[in-house]
Amino acid sequence: MLRKGEVSLTDSSAASAPLLTTKSDWRRLHLSGTPGKISGDPEIAAFVDKQLESETFERIAEACKRRFGPARAPGKSAVHRYWQKFHAARVRNVNLHR
Repeated sequence: MLRKGEVSLTDSSAASAPLLTTKSDWRRLHLSGTPGKISGDPEIAAFVDKQLESETFERIAEACKRRFGPARAPGKSAVHRYWQKFHAARVRNVNLHR
């Protein structure tokens, strides 16, 4: 379980294994800004990860609004950007094993 101030990133060597880091680690990794709404909130990240297998980005965003409230929920575009990073990590992982 993540502690306050920690975010979940996806390790490129194992796409499904979370890499725990703090906001200062985020900056130390030379990632600009702050973690996004999904990456910065482990509860939302876990929910979105489950939903990505079977739902559209729009439906995921709507489900997040119902479950977490409009202020905390990511939008459709944020879900898409998160999926792009998640998918890219999975593709890198597959290519490493070829």
